[in-house]
Amino acid sequence: MGNLTQDMTRLCGEIKGLHDSREVLMKDLAADTHESQRQVSAMRAGFRKAHSDMAAHMRAEQAKFVSSMEADVSGMLNGFHKAHHEMAVKMRRDGAKFVMDNVSDVFGLLNGFRKSHFAMARNSKAQRSRFVSDLEKNVKGMRQELASDLEGARQAWSGLSPGMRKAKEDAERKARVAAMEKARAEAAASREKEEAERKTQEQSKIKLKSETKSK
Repeated sequence: MGNLTQDMTRLCGEIKGLHDSREVLMKDLAADTHESQRQVSAMRAGFRKAHSDMAAHMRAEQAKFVSSMEADVSGMLNGFHKAHHEMAVKMRRDGAKFVMDNVSDVFGLLNGFRKSHFAMARNSKAQRSRFVSDLEKNVKGMRQELASDLEGARQAWSGLSPGMRKAKEDAERKARVAAMEKARAEAAASREKEEAERKTQEQSKIKLKSETKSK
């Protein structure tokens, strides 16, 4: 047998072997495919059953959760209504007490203000009376002293020279001016004191009103 015949015989044998192997492979692939289809079908059936079971479980859990939530919300609403009613009653009671306390405090402040105002007015009137009386006494004494000085000056006037008379006239004029300025200054001081007392009284009234409003 020649080499070509041997080669062709070997090649035919290999082709036949490959063909047999291919048939075996196709049969195995068909069997694997069928098994895979069976497994996938079983898996899908398992998924459908698991999904159905999970959906049923979730529906049951949701229904239970909603029922529990409704009960909780109902209890909370009842608690809110009760707390709101109690708080409203307490606020009305506290508000009435607060108003009565304020009324009592205001009446007390007004009574105290009237008493203080009366006492202040009485003291101020007494002080002004004493100040005017003292001022009258001082002015009367100054006038008497000035009249005595003028009388002494008049009596001594006849024996003075013209130059001395002029100097004395200047001195007497300065004394009269000083006396009038002193009297004006004392009168101005009296007016300033009365004005200060009036402002003090007004400030006391304003302060008492502001304290009453703040309470």
